[in-house]
Amino acid sequence: MKDIRRINVAVIGTGWCGGIRAVASAASPWVNDLHIAEINEDRLKEVAAQTRPATATTDYRRIVENPAIDAVMISTTPEGTHYPIAKESMLAGKHVLLEKPIAIELAEADELIAISREKKVAFSIAYSQRFNPKFVYVKRSLEDGTIGEPVSALVSRHITRNLGKKISGRVKLSPAAMESTHDIDFTMWCLAPRKPVRVYAQEAAKIMKAQYDAPDQVWMIITMDDGTVVTIGGGWVLPPASTGRSRHGVPPTGCRHRASSTKPLPWGSGGVRSALTCGRGCRYGRTPWCAGSTRRSSPRNSNPRTR
Repeated sequence: MKDIRRINVAVIGTGWCGGIRAVASAASPWVNDLHIAEINEDRLKEVAAQTRPATATTDYRRIVENPAIDAVMISTTPEGTHYPIAKESMLAGKHVLLEKPIAIELAEADELIAISREKKVAFSIAYSQRFNPKFVYVKRSLEDGTIGEPVSALVSRHITRNLGKKISGRVKLSPAAMESTHDIDFTMWCLAPRKPVRVYAQEAAKIMKAQYDAPDQVWMIITMDDGTVVTIGGGWVLPPASTGRSRHGVPPTGCRHRASSTKPLPWGSGGVRSALTCGRGCRYGRTPWCAGSTRRSSPRNSNPRTR
């Protein structure tokens, strides 16, 4: 068996997501040395105590300038910092895993992709939902024909206004860019090699408009090159006391009335409701819906409460 080459990894920004990535890296057999950067000194000390990094600094430039570091994970806020830090890291020859969004402006995103190709370094956005077992199951079910021929897909993700205000207060982005981006990636991943050929989007702006000049919800309709239609909605104005941080419905739809299409989807936590709808528009009565817990409910109960 060929030996796995261990690499030196750095995490820039060790808040919530970055802290998780630092702890995971410290425990990974594939990581040789871990380096961390965080502007909050108290948080830096906290994560350093958990991970025992080779170096810990409040200046991310020390990471960029260190030739021993092979790869960098960037988990910084506000989101406008993503582009310059990713650019500097790749220009220094480092592989980059970047939290979403890739950038604030499209031109910045295009430049980062061009730099990664020019410098021949790996560059990826951290779309973690691809590793969620339920989401992987949907993709596999499409690939092996369990669901059948896709006709349409619907994804809806909504979070409370507390988090919406936090995000809108630090950067001018919509819930489509900050929340639905996971669902766009998920559906495009599931439907590959199909490609989008037309996109329509509409927003509603009432609650967040006055204080943050941000939309409350955004709904998108994406038409794929084979005619499959994807509808994705995202919002961040649920009441603060609303149960569940996210409500996420994923009905991958379509089939040719295959008997195997009644196979239940996997259950578990995560606020996911799933159903299968065939190409003729019928919904399989024997396919349960997931209400975000181990509880199963009938399609007739179309509004189960999430955990």
